[in-house]
Amino acid sequence: HMLTSQAFNALLKTLEEPPDHVKFIFCTTDPQKIPITVLSRCQRFDFSPVQTAEIMTRLNEICKTENIEVEPQALAVLARRAGGSMRDSQSLLEQLFSFCEGTISVSDVHQLLGTADTSRVTAIATAMVSRDSADCLNQLSAAIDGGVDAGQFASQLLGYFRDVMAIRVGADAESLLTCTESDIGELKQKADTLGLETTLSVIQILDQCVTRMQSSMHGRVLLEVAIVRSCNLENLDLLADLLDQLGNGSPTGKNKPTVPTKKKPLIEPLPNRRLSESPATVTAVNSLTDSVASASETGEPSRSIQTANDLNTVRLAAENLQGIWLTAAKNLGGMAADMMSQYQSLELSDDSTIVVTFAAKHIWEFCRRSDRASAMGTALEQFAGTRIQVKYCVAEPTPESELPKAPKLTRVQMIRQLEQNALVKSAIEVFDAEVVEFRDPDERR
Repeated sequence: HMLTSQAFNALLKTLEEPPDHVKFIFCTTDPQKIPITVLSRCQRFDFSPVQTAEIMTRLNEICKTENIEVEPQALAVLARRAGGSMRDSQSLLEQLFSFCEGTISVSDVHQLLGTADTSRVTAIATAMVSRDSADCLNQLSAAIDGGVDAGQFASQLLGYFRDVMAIRVGADAESLLTCTESDIGELKQKADTLGLETTLSVIQILDQCVTRMQSSMHGRVLLEVAIVRSCNLENLDLLADLLDQLGNGSPTGKNKPTVPTKKKPLIEPLPNRRLSESPATVTAVNSLTDSVASASETGEPSRSIQTANDLNTVRLAAENLQGIWLTAAKNLGGMAADMMSQYQSLELSDDSTIVVTFAAKHIWEFCRRSDRASAMGTALEQFAGTRIQVKYCVAEPTPESELPKAPKLTRVQMIRQLEQNALVKSAIEVFDAEVVEFRDPDERR
């Protein structure tokens, strides 16, 4: 597979018209690099890796022939290290013969490979599951001081948590790559503690660490960072369940964990609108919210929002018109709630007719569509207890010369403003995040 294109072309001529007395046998570990013109003229045989048990049997035969005593555990480590290659396992065994006199122990194998003893790997994995970062770093330092290679140790940890994942999904003992059947109990305990999602995240962190260590001069630091990051992972299985509950509106399983939360009112206070609001508007909205919330906390039978008028807290009037409109708009959800809130003016022409004016034509066209207007009318009717008629109007365009120029916000002010957005607030609370950057949609790039 390392031949050049010119060499392959020269070989192809011979393959097209081979001599009768010649048989070509090509071996490669990268068949995908062979040109299709060559592959099409060959019979392809794919050889699977040699099983670990077969490698151990063969290595044991060699040791008996050479009159070398070897611990069975040492052969197991060599066989797993070979990764299915009989040739590699025998090369490692030959190196052990060169400096071991008479007996080969597990410590000799670990010293040759630069790997850590299984008990040390298990101890650090246990500390990672317990989220004890200090204990992990102390044990890692002791292992490296004892001659363990940081890169090899990272690979061992990766293989260990891979086996944890295999046990978590219900695989049998034959699928284990690093651990043995006697370790299944301990692996299952770690799998149950971490959960599948957290285990997968630990594997991803360690895999990235192993990849980066191959081209870095600070392998130990990268491994320490990966271990500390793994120790500080949240319970991702719980987070996945919460997101699933948010998406479906209710838990999807009987045994899924729940997080205690504060009891929310039926109608939550509205976030800050883009347009300025008077103190009277905010007072009206909060008053409406408190009234409905207090009714829900008195232990009375659950009532739909349509009976809110029975509480004598909602009456369509000029002083609470903005509050009712904004609360009804919020209950629409999505983009409709945002667009309905961007009105220019609200007027009450009579007891059952609202005239809403929008400054932007595209917002007016969006809100006046029959489906959205009908939904808004239904929402208003639920609060007022009577049918409400809404007239949607668009304001006359104002010459640009007469438009007031809003002061340009600084980067910090813009971030603070974005943090008040309802969607951004929810993302910050769920993911414990912060706003670090924003993009102006009007800015040409």
